[in-house]
Amino acid sequence: MKRDNLHDRPSADEAGIDTARREHLALQVERLRWVIERQVGWLRWHWREDALQPLGSNVISDKAVDWLLHGADVASRQQFFETDPVAVRLTQSLASVDARIESQRQALGAQGTILPLDMLARLFGLSDFECNVLVLCLAPELDATFEPLF
Repeated sequence: MKRDNLHDRPSADEAGIDTARREHLALQVERLRWVIERQVGWLRWHWREDALQPLGSNVISDKAVDWLLHGADVASRQQFFETDPVAVRLTQSLASVDARIESQRQALGAQGTILPLDMLARLFGLSDFECNVLVLCLAPELDATFEPLF
């Protein structure tokens, strides 16, 4: 709804939609946090036997380079996600936040409101991966705790 004056207050509906949009972005950032934490756990588990690991991030072993260049063993990664207690908890957290995101999307859609990220996806034909990349790029702006990761 267009306002004639910059000082006009938004209606209750506009304020509610604005709050829902901010909550949606917060949920997307929470989801990103779970995805990153689970992936880092997998990488740490995979690299736990690397003899050069105690030297820190300044050195990477030939074994680690080969693994990175050839890609992860998808089955091994999935098995880790299903059996490691921390990864299982993170997978459950991801499922929970995904359900909350979908519930919010459905509730707002019933009111005729499309979330900005969904609008961008429709306008530009973005895949789920591309939407996730957008959230990744926005994360440091939305949550300062992400800044050191970049």
